[in-house]
Amino acid sequence: MSLTPRLLIVLGVWTAAFVSAAQAQERLPVKIGPRDKSDVQRSEDKTDPKIKIEDAATEQERLRRQFDDFKQKLLRLAQTMENSTKPEDREKAKILREAIKKASAEGVETRFSSLIEMLRGGKSANNTEMLQDILTENRELRQILHEIMELLLKDDRDAELKRQIAETRRLLDELKAVIRKQELVLNKTLLPHTPNKDLAKSQHHVKEQTHDLVNPKSNRDKEAKRGEGKGEGKGSAGQGKSGESKPGPGGQPGQPGPSGEAKGGNSKGGQQQQQPPNQAQSQIKKQIEDAEKYQNRAEDNLRKDNRKDAPEDEQAALDKLNQAKKALEDLLRQLREEEIERLLARLEARCRRMLALQIGVRDDTVALDKVIQDNPNSQPTRADQQASNVLSDREEEIVKEARAGLALLEAEGSAVAFAEVFSQVKGDMETVALRLRKTDTGVVTVTIEDQIIDTLKEMIEALKKAQSDKKGQGGGGNGTQQPDRLLDLLAELKMIRSMQKRVNQRTEVYGKQYAGEQAPPPEAGSTPEERERYERIQSELRDLSKRQLKISKVTHDLATGKNEQK
Repeated sequence: MSLTPRLLIVLGVWTAAFVSAAQAQERLPVKIGPRDKSDVQRSEDKTDPKIKIEDAATEQERLRRQFDDFKQKLLRLAQTMENSTKPEDREKAKILREAIKKASAEGVETRFSSLIEMLRGGKSANNTEMLQDILTENRELRQILHEIMELLLKDDRDAELKRQIAETRRLLDELKAVIRKQELVLNKTLLPHTPNKDLAKSQHHVKEQTHDLVNPKSNRDKEAKRGEGKGEGKGSAGQGKSGESKPGPGGQPGQPGPSGEAKGGNSKGGQQQQQPPNQAQSQIKKQIEDAEKYQNRAEDNLRKDNRKDAPEDEQAALDKLNQAKKALEDLLRQLREEEIERLLARLEARCRRMLALQIGVRDDTVALDKVIQDNPNSQPTRADQQASNVLSDREEEIVKEARAGLALLEAEGSAVAFAEVFSQVKGDMETVALRLRKTDTGVVTVTIEDQIIDTLKEMIEALKKAQSDKKGQGGGGNGTQQPDRLLDLLAELKMIRSMQKRVNQRTEVYGKQYAGEQAPPPEAGSTPEERERYERIQSELRDLSKRQLKISKVTHDLATGKNEQK
């Protein structure tokens, strides 16, 4: 894997740590406590608010040191990538520099110091207004960290790859059409039925289409008009120059066939493409131009009624076109492999960020639920509801990450099972956010959070294995992993199995929430809270039913190869 994909994963892990920690500080008024669940205590009655504030200040101090280390790592990476021989690495170095510049311009270190001073000022514990100022400052800092994270993950190379792949596929399709037409002209030339004049005209049309493959059509039209202005028709132009287009040693053409202007048009046309051609693209362009020279010679022979020599030139043109076709197919495969490699790295980085954030929400949900269970009648206080709302907000931010990852998968299109897993894990996150909004921190909510974490871990392992497999293939393939697919069939089947397992587990969890074989209707609840709980269970069971149908559809798509139809 190249430096840039590895960097995407590293940046994803680093930024997740900062964002997760910054989010955790937003529960300052009612600090749930350490991650060690045995140390959780009642926030309002059993813990001194001054101790909670001091703990938060200590955490901010740790984050400030960690962020300083983070900046130093970014700086070293930028310096390394600036010296890389790869243009894409040097472009990434510019983005790293932008992120470092933004951190300085936004005064991230200063904001950390300001928060620490506010927390240690000695007046914040019992000052609601100051606590609100601290929360506001912390939210602004968290937003800046998010912006830095998005800046670090911004990569124009992905968009450029999509453009190159689309352009290469378009050129390949047009080249295949030209090859079919050239084969048709050759077959007609070998048979005695078609007059030479008609054959020459057909060969001329194929030659023009060959020329247009690597030259804007508008240039050829301008050249034709200039030729007509000088009293030179297309046919005379071809005849006037064809005598100079003799094959060199090894069957290679010599001087340009159509005209001196045509060669100039080729060069100009190459410059007008959006990006300067690399070595492979230059080779393809030359092969197509060489084919055009042979086509021009064949056309000239047909116009001169020299039919017996035309098939040799037409076959030579066909050979050159087929060489260009193979080179284009190789280039397309290489571009696609790079696109997949980068996509796998981006998805792994995003999944790692989501995992770090989700573990934080899950641990704090467990801690908050213990606080609520210690309350009189095990009912949440106003402060507990506020803390649960904060957790819901944090879960919503993980949902945003999932949406972005799902968009990447849907745009790629080949990993149908993996995309469905991503969709379902996003749905679970939305369910958790809704439950936390209702201050439901019980066993069902925590079970869903645990399943999200397990699913994310499985997804990360699948992505790591896919990257390892593709790296081991060296671009050649081993017969089991198709190079144009994000994940192999076995990995996709494992994802389906995991989805089915989750549906089964969730069904069992819901079944324990009520007596009998069927979920009771909402109106069967004896209290408003119970009716609301039954309604939520009914809704989530309907969602499970939809998931089961989607699993069936994904399985069918894999079995029929629908995911390979692009």
